[in-house]
Amino acid sequence: MQVQEDRKGQPFIDVGNLRITFKQEVWSGNPGLSIRAYKEDSGLHMGAEIPLESHKDACDLIAAIGYLVAKYL
Repeated sequence: MQVQEDRKGQPFIDVGNLRITFKQEVWSGNPGLSIRAYKEDSGLHMGAEIPLESHKDACDLIAAIGYLVAKYL
């Protein structure tokens, strides 16, 4: 994994065609993650943001993804 910075200086990691960005503030006013997909023309689609009150929120997201993949793949 390679951490890069966007134009606003926010750290992000690309996973496949997804960009996962750590933001100091999302819609809730808390720090959070933004998950967006790349468009074919190299732009980014609008994406989801999840506020993070603690690292447990990120762990819950990872656990949900792992559960779905293990159960349905």
